[in-house]
Amino acid sequence: MSCVHKNQLLIVATLSVVMLLSIPATASAFRVLGQVINGTTGLPVSAAIIKVINPSGGMLTEHEVETIDDLGHYEVDDLDEQNPVYLLRVSYEGVNYTELIRYHGHDSVTIDIKVYDRTSSWDDIQVSIPHVVVSRSLDTLSIEKFIQINNNTSPPKTIYDQESQFVFYLPEDAIRINSLSVQSLGIPLPTTPVPTEEPGFYRIDHPIKPGVTDVALSFDLPYQDSEYHYSEPLKYGLQQMTIIARDPTIMVTSETTAVGDAQDFHGFKAYKLAGLTTEKPLTLTFTGGSRVTRAAPQIFTVPNRTQRLSIATMLLLVLVLVGFLILEVRRNPSPDLQKQALRGQREELLGQLARLDDLYKTGTISEQLYKIKRSELVNALAQIYYRIEFDGGVTSQEVSDQEGAAGV
Repeated sequence: MSCVHKNQLLIVATLSVVMLLSIPATASAFRVLGQVINGTTGLPVSAAIIKVINPSGGMLTEHEVETIDDLGHYEVDDLDEQNPVYLLRVSYEGVNYTELIRYHGHDSVTIDIKVYDRTSSWDDIQVSIPHVVVSRSLDTLSIEKFIQINNNTSPPKTIYDQESQFVFYLPEDAIRINSLSVQSLGIPLPTTPVPTEEPGFYRIDHPIKPGVTDVALSFDLPYQDSEYHYSEPLKYGLQQMTIIARDPTIMVTSETTAVGDAQDFHGFKAYKLAGLTTEKPLTLTFTGGSRVTRAAPQIFTVPNRTQRLSIATMLLLVLVLVGFLILEVRRNPSPDLQKQALRGQREELLGQLARLDDLYKTGTISEQLYKIKRSELVNALAQIYYRIEFDGGVTSQEVSDQEGAAGV
């Protein structure tokens, strides 16, 4: 239906890599059963079509069944235990709802799947930007925004309508978009910006389902004079925002927005903003920063030597991998070889995310630090997906071309 659904085939397929360790030693069949429920009305969906998709088999639909009674029950037999993961998908009112199927050693797995009525109202929606990460490389200022859209509709409904899709702002002098993604099943799903009739604003063709939807946006701005004046008309009121400067010599000030004093945060500088409303634009001035790209500081604090070594090894692997990727791209300009190198980096980043999750679950790192570091890794992963799918990102010229093609 949209570019999002096409890209989902690429992204969800990587789930088979993450789940490989769960493959059982012997092969036999199991079944999945459950109920399709309308989460808006609480009533069963009696005429639903359920698809079981195999990511490791090229995203092929292996089974397609209908509900077997008026209570929305379904049954799917003969699922192979050797497959690390299946996807259970139901389409309702033009929106796909997907659940993971993982074998746990039993003959059957019960999964109820909820679908929702659609709406175009944003009355019960809250948008927050927990943090914005700013960094400098030579004469470029990179902005990484992490956006959370909380759908609190009651009764719960999915927002999906062209006139009510989530929109974001991109400065007219932006050099390029490095990545734009929406998380689906924990994996960043790359998407392209769709121009709106309002200059500087772009929409995302993705349904906003009940709960939290995470959006990650990264773009570059010109920074030749070590200064940039940023101004963004706010479409959504924000309670607060934290700007994190990877280079502590980057200063953030504003004449119209309340900016708190810079706080040291594990080698970064953190600035808290408050009082952000739609009544006035967000205006910021970025100054300073080293022209030399800084390596991310090792921000983990761990209680023992073994955990320190594991984290150091993790960070070292990332640095080695990035260096390998750069060498591969330089030695092999072929697009196919570049994508092969990018896929290798993608797999490593997925592993880094898994190890980071383990460190947090064991109490090795704090929740705040975990969220920031995980956002960085997810954004890096989103950029890799974006480059694989769109061959290097979207330049400002390509955005202009899209505007022309859309007749805006």
